[in-house]
Amino acid sequence: MIDRDSGGDAEDPTLTGVAVLSWIDPAGTYEAALAFRLPASLAADIRRARRQWGVQAPAEFQLEPHLTLIYLGWMNGTQLLDLWQTLRQFEAAAADITLGPPERLSRDGTAQNLCASVTPSPALLALHDAILRTCRDRYPWFTPGVFVGPGYHPHITVLAEADPTGTECANPGPPLPPTWPVGATLTLRRPVLFCKALAGRTPSPP
Repeated sequence: MIDRDSGGDAEDPTLTGVAVLSWIDPAGTYEAALAFRLPASLAADIRRARRQWGVQAPAEFQLEPHLTLIYLGWMNGTQLLDLWQTLRQFEAAAADITLGPPERLSRDGTAQNLCASVTPSPALLALHDAILRTCRDRYPWFTPGVFVGPGYHPHITVLAEADPTGTECANPGPPLPPTWPVGATLTLRRPVLFCKALAGRTPSPP
C-alpha cells in the first residue's frame, strides 16, 4: 500500500503520485487518495492515449493509471502518516469493476478530465463506505469533501486537467483504443496510497 522505505512501491512520486513513507515530510501539506492500480495492459493503453492527446494537459497532473477507491482530502504529513496506520487494515482488499465507454468530467465547470467510465460492484461501494466510516470515526480532522459517500463516482482518468478552457467540450470523451475492453469485468487488488505534496497550487482530486 505505502512503503516504509525506498523499496517496493518506490517509483518517482512526481510521475506516479504513489507515496512512500520516507518521502513524507511531517510538516508538509498533502492531498491524498487510496486507489487501485490498473492491470499492465490497460495502463499501457492509457499511457499511449496520453502521448497522443496530451498536448494541452499539464504533465504534473498525469498520475499512474488507477481507479480511486476513496479520496482522502488535504492533511499535514503527521496526519498522513497516522492515517496510513489505519489504512493498513485494508491493504489486502479487492473489488470488481466493469469497464464502460469514455466520458468527460468537469470540476467547477472548468478543468476537464477525460475518463473511462466504470460500473462499480457492490463490493467496491461497500469497501469505499467502510473506509470512509473508519476514517471519520477515528479522526475528527478528517474532512475529505464532496467526492466521498453519495459523491463517489468511480472512473478511470485517462487525461487529467485536459482542455481547461472548455474549447473542446463537444468531444464526448477520451480517445480510448479500439481494443479497450468495454463490458469486461476486472478484479482490482491491494490499494495503494496516492498523494501530492501541495506547494502553492490548488489541489484537485486524484
